[in-house]
Amino acid sequence: MTTSAAAARRNLIVLLLGAMVLVTIVFWPIAGALFLGAVIAGLLWPLQLRLTRRFRGSRGLSAATLVLATAVLVAAPVVGMSIVVGKQAAEVAMFVSSTFQRSGVEGLLRHLPEPVKKMARDGLQRLPRERNENIDASVQRTLSEQSGNAVAVVGTAISVTSTLAIRSVLMLIALYFFLYEGDKVVEWVDENAPLERGNARQLLGEFRRVSSSVVLSLVVTAVVQAGAALLGYVMASVPHPLFAASVTFIAAFIPAVGAGAACLSVAAIVGLSGHTSAAIFLAIWGLTVVSLVDNVLRAFLIRDGSGIHGAVIFFALLGGLEAFGVLGLLLGPLAVALFLAILRMQRQNALTAAADSPPAIHAVQISRAVNS
Repeated sequence: MTTSAAAARRNLIVLLLGAMVLVTIVFWPIAGALFLGAVIAGLLWPLQLRLTRRFRGSRGLSAATLVLATAVLVAAPVVGMSIVVGKQAAEVAMFVSSTFQRSGVEGLLRHLPEPVKKMARDGLQRLPRERNENIDASVQRTLSEQSGNAVAVVGTAISVTSTLAIRSVLMLIALYFFLYEGDKVVEWVDENAPLERGNARQLLGEFRRVSSSVVLSLVVTAVVQAGAALLGYVMASVPHPLFAASVTFIAAFIPAVGAGAACLSVAAIVGLSGHTSAAIFLAIWGLTVVSLVDNVLRAFLIRDGSGIHGAVIFFALLGGLEAFGVLGLLLGPLAVALFLAILRMQRQNALTAAADSPPAIHAVQISRAVNS
């Protein structure tokens, strides 16, 4: 290779690396939406093929149908719940402030459950007289000091909800693209990837298999946990058990909360309402039955779908969650599965190369192995 050719090759590599950096910067803000779109598309791909045949080959119509179903069943409830939570937080802050302005501390106490009201009044009576007389001034000062924080929290909730809505729309657009052009995307990647023909397709197949297994395990685990929690709510005579079970189902997808924590929150509310025995039962039920489902069933389902040992899946979930947040529940097992798939490809390629080598080369390899 001449000096000019070597310099041109180096310049091409530098340009390639620079282009990769630019592409990463461009797509990084929406990488999560694209990733979720690809995962859901892989999960829905068999259904996309069946609907396309039913719609007489109209891939656009079948893809639009699945995107609409995903928006109704997944995106809309998540965004709607976020809006409701933000609205409720703002209404609670306004209620506390307005009630105190009208009636003082006594007005706030009147809206508490009877056991909590009794404990609060007993606590106020035990305060020194001068402190008891100044309690309204102290609460007023606290409300004034925290008003800025409350406004900031409400603003953050609105911002998060808006971001979630925008990313949901981007995810749905990506989902439509992957459903409509999925096979062409796989073919393009297989042709242009710096791998042997078919290896990229095999890796993408592994991606679809493992990600579908993870998503199905998350959904099935959430359904089972919500069902177990609903049974506990009914046995404990919790008001509106279906609503509480719905909240528990959504909480099951939130790693920092979980269905067990939702069940404990309901137990705390029941306890504050004066039903101590039911609260204790719900707390035990949440810590044992509901939480046990999450710890055992999820890893078991992912293991069956991915062919990876359950302990490896368990630690992959924990590590992915710590490194990437919610997306780590997908990225953790997926990273392990792709790593093992690449190792299998390398071993298969090595065996194929050894089988295709001439007998003389085999003799040399055997001789070297004996001498070593």
